Amino acid sequence: MKALSESDSKQLRKSLHTLLRTWSSLSLKSIEALDYFLIFRQSSLISPWLDPLEKRRKFNQFLENCIAELEKSRPRLASLLSARFIEGQTILFLAHRLNLSQDQINRRQREAIELLAQIIEVREFSARNQLAWQVRINLSLSPDFQWLARDSLLEQLIACLRRREPPYIIALTGLGGIGKTALAQLAVQQLAESRGFSAFEWVNMEEEMGAKTRAFTGTLSNQIADMLFQNHYTENAAADKMSRSLAESLKIEPRLIVIDGLNSRQSDVLLRYVHRWANPSKFLLIGRARFDNSSNLLHFPLPELNNAEAAEFLQHHIFGGVAHEEIALLDSQVLEIVALTGGNPRALKLVAEMLRILPLRIVSEAFAEGSDPKIETLYRNIYQPVWRLLSPESQQLLARLPNEAANEISYDRLRKFSGLEEPPLRRAVNQLVVHSLLEVCGSIEFPRYCVSRLTLTFMGTKLPATY
Repeated sequence: MKALSESDSKQLRKSLHTLLRTWSSLSLKSIEALDYFLIFRQSSLISPWLDPLEKRRKFNQFLENCIAELEKSRPRLASLLSARFIEGQTILFLAHRLNLSQDQINRRQREAIELLAQIIEVREFSARNQLAWQVRINLSLSPDFQWLARDSLLEQLIACLRRREPPYIIALTGLGGIGKTALAQLAVQQLAESRGFSAFEWVNMEEEMGAKTRAFTGTLSNQIADMLFQNHYTENAAADKMSRSLAESLKIEPRLIVIDGLNSRQSDVLLRYVHRWANPSKFLLIGRARFDNSSNLLHFPLPELNNAEAAEFLQHHIFGGVAHEEIALLDSQVLEIVALTGGNPRALKLVAEMLRILPLRIVSEAFAEGSDPKIETLYRNIYQPVWRLLSPESQQLLARLPNEAANEISYDRLRKFSGLEEPPLRRAVNQLVVHSLLEVCGSIEFPRYCVSRLTLTFMGTKLPATY
């Protein structure tokens, strides 16, 4: 029999025992135990407006059906469960009626509950597999996203999303090609295999905004996209009515809503509503620009791959993950590639493709010049959407940063290289940080700044002038 993980299996038995002991109760423990079973939460969505008492009654019917299934193979144990929990008879009463000791009744009860748990576990496992399959099909998860070299970040993101308490809104931000969508896909796939969310929605705003004449079908994803697409930038009756409708839908059962490809304007609009929609549902917002600190959400900035991660990533994409001395990358080669790409996964993947047919020296020269059509396309995809949004002061600051900016430099050195004074310098720094072109580290008293190697390489080409 296929089964759940050991921890999930233990929790299932604990929740089942609680629900059997509180057959006619609506205590806090019984409500929490009821919420555990995905198989029931999915079926209860058919009638989402049921009150807690009616939901408990329906779950009891579900348990009775499982006991009836047990009766086919173990009628005496099924009868014992019915007598103990449905009829409410005591251990002592059953011992006298069946002419058994109380210890014997307890042993039979434990055996009966274990067999009942096995029946329910098979159904629960099947329900979770079905949900995971539906998520992969409905969300069109790419088959290429399974390898990312970001295990620790993935664990952190999943932990944030899985918790039943705040934050209910998480912003996954970073430069283009950094792996935001791939990381989110991995998180959704793993969460779909657990019990945390009863449904998943993925809204790709870049695709939605590109289909201006498409008739929305009224699904939850399309309702959210429709609100942003129809430019409900001010409070009005139609927007408020749709927002209330979405809030009602999202507060019935915990769902995970991923909104990918957000631009700055859409983000501002979305945050007017999303706080009303969240809890217990959670939102994962994906975009290049950081949200304002007052937005009451958790920022989850996605950094570049470090040297070790970049080496592993390249090894996988160049050699298919084969580890062999004859084809392994040298540390010096990895460092040379990272000096060009800055650990950007999309750029690293492009380098890997080129290194299959070209020497590293030629690839490095092509990157530095931006002369290869593939590299030009890469730069345009990553930087064009952001570069056009930058003020002249921000472009000036970025253009004048030296190569040493790949390491940490001070605010005073930013002023020296940019030639900007206050307040234009302060505004330029803020804009570059918001759009993930400038990273901040250090302390509050002594902040330090750095720029990715890929950004510096891009600024050294002729391409910025064409934007």
